[in-house]
Amino acid sequence: MRPQIYSYVCNLPAILIFVGNLIAATLSAQVSTLSYDNGPFINRPGSGPGGADGSAIQDGMGIFGWSAAQSHGTRVADDFAIPTGETWTLSKVRFFGYCPLAATDSGFSGLTLQIWAGQPGVADSHVLWGGMTANILTGSAFMDAYCYQDGSPDTVRPIFWVDGSVNITLGAGTYWLDWAFLGPVGAYGPPFQMPINIDSETTTGNALSMSYIGSWSAATDVGPQGFPFQVFTVVPEPSTASLALALGLAFFGARGVRMPSKQGLTNRIAANPAMTRRLHIGCDWRGVADPGR
Repeated sequence: MRPQIYSYVCNLPAILIFVGNLIAATLSAQVSTLSYDNGPFINRPGSGPGGADGSAIQDGMGIFGWSAAQSHGTRVADDFAIPTGETWTLSKVRFFGYCPLAATDSGFSGLTLQIWAGQPGVADSHVLWGGMTANILTGSAFMDAYCYQDGSPDTVRPIFWVDGSVNITLGAGTYWLDWAFLGPVGAYGPPFQMPINIDSETTTGNALSMSYIGSWSAATDVGPQGFPFQVFTVVPEPSTASLALALGLAFFGARGVRMPSKQGLTNRIAANPAMTRRLHIGCDWRGVADPGR
């Protein structure tokens, strides 16, 4: 018996528009998004030397920053939390540090980072990602900002942002970051981590500082201090299998398969139980109905 042929072509332009929008949405989802900010440190915007921003240490407080120098073996740490029910894929971290009398035309030259489950230095805590030697720096630059004592602005401590590349997926919970910098080339003295700076607040967090002998202690001035940093995340990339399935569906959806009406097909099969069916796949590039074969 001659095989029966059924064909169909759907509106290809509409399918292409849909697929294009889907691809654009997928690509845009891969852009790093700020998901966590641990706190501010600019409290004198535009009021620093020459109109720069200022991170002015309040009267009564006397610590500008804590040593976070890779070359000296000193590090700092602070924590962040991922809310219940959420999963984050970390792509970038941004820290903020200063280096005494550093030239402002050169950013920091290095960054090391460890991500911990648990507080550094505490029993049962362990490192999930990173290390104390690998340089993860991706960029750094002067922020047009300085750290100084309130009421006495100066340019001794220029502030830089420092970015590092991260690639780890974490579920809900509290995690610790510990990090150290390599300062700008030719800087006078090692790099430091300045604290979160909020007027009238002498307690801003629970950060830690590690000495050159490897012991951790609370970063404290008048009260416990926190350190400013930011965490960026991306939506996980689709798997190769998912992309292949999406492309396959788009292709065959664009070409399509048209069957006769449900009742018509039922009647034909009932009358010809042994009939062989073959599908014909056709395509009309103008988006109009295919007359069949």
